[in-house]
Amino acid sequence: MPDGKSSDAVTKTADAIIGSEAFGKKLEDMIGATIAKAMESKPKDGKSPAEKLFAPAHQDARPEIKSPLGASIVTLARVKNDRHKAIAFARDRWGDGNPVQRAFEKSLTSSTAGGAAEAVQTTVASEVIEALRPTSIVRQSSPRIVANPTGTLNITRVNTGVSGGWIGEATARNAEQPVTETVQLTHNKARVTVPYTKELVLFATPDMEQAIADDVVSAMAALTDSAFIRGSGTSNTPQGIRFQVDTGTNVITSAGTSAANVESDIGDLLQAVRGANVPLSPETGHFWMSSRSFTFLEKLRDANGNLIYPELRMEMPRIMRYRVLVSNNIPDNVASGGSPSTTDSEVYFGHGPSIMIADAMEMGLEVLENVAYTDSTGTLVSANDRDEMVINAILMTDLALRHTRAWAVLDDVRWGA
Repeated sequence: MPDGKSSDAVTKTADAIIGSEAFGKKLEDMIGATIAKAMESKPKDGKSPAEKLFAPAHQDARPEIKSPLGASIVTLARVKNDRHKAIAFARDRWGDGNPVQRAFEKSLTSSTAGGAAEAVQTTVASEVIEALRPTSIVRQSSPRIVANPTGTLNITRVNTGVSGGWIGEATARNAEQPVTETVQLTHNKARVTVPYTKELVLFATPDMEQAIADDVVSAMAALTDSAFIRGSGTSNTPQGIRFQVDTGTNVITSAGTSAANVESDIGDLLQAVRGANVPLSPETGHFWMSSRSFTFLEKLRDANGNLIYPELRMEMPRIMRYRVLVSNNIPDNVASGGSPSTTDSEVYFGHGPSIMIADAMEMGLEVLENVAYTDSTGTLVSANDRDEMVINAILMTDLALRHTRAWAVLDDVRWGA
């Protein structure tokens, strides 16, 4: 063990080394090299320490856009429907060139202002239409989507085509004329009005923006889908497929609920469409039915206890090769046939591409403050008193069948009743 004098000597020597210029330079170089190496390395998350160090604080980071529709609603609420301000707000919040900013820029240059409410189109409108597809069974059925920029579209439909005939030498045959009619698609206006608290809209997170968009889209899908299936064509609603099919041949009364009756009903539906030379395929032919009817068929067994339609339990349900889509927009309480029973339902079968849906060029969207609205019970409510914002989504659309025998309807269905 060193004595006191030796210990003092060691300490003085160490102090001299540490205090030397050479030692300081060496230490500086080592620290610099270590930092440089750490800054250049890329860990599993792909971000270097430098990128993490200089990344913006969480509260300053730009949020993601999970839904352009929801993000646009938040933007309109923040700027009180001023599209000039909306462009700047969207750019600052989500970065230059984001889809919400582009939507507002396009709507500003391609349409004129309409008072306090401004239309949002392009990206937002496209997203709404696309989102409606998985929600609406009509839009899931591969219909033809046609543009209707003027609000009225006339299409000639051939009801009865020419047949021709065989002739002998030097023999004349009278000319034939196809029987046609004009189908007019108009701009029936569907509106969804949804009140939200101001806090919910103004301070919405990306997840909440998505939830708001889903709420609006689901309501619009239910509204339009119901009209496309059974709309009366009056009171500003589209005429649904139920009232466009050929009533003489393609509206069939159900035979009953036994397994034999069901098989007969399904065969009649198929033949009504196949017999009209409709170009069906496994992907273009669709059955539509209510959940009650679907559950009945899904459980239906023969005398030996075997499932009659096991393919209904597949991920993509089918009957005789054709897809089955289920919607409670097909009611279980209609009295549309010969029976007055209110426990009846309907089953549809047809060719998806024979449906034409004419969507107008834009979907209107507005976020309003200090207004009154009528709630679901029919009561007039003050949004101002309730500190709410009211979101209005407007879609102009219509539907027509290219051929009236391309779809058939089974009436008086009591499967599962």
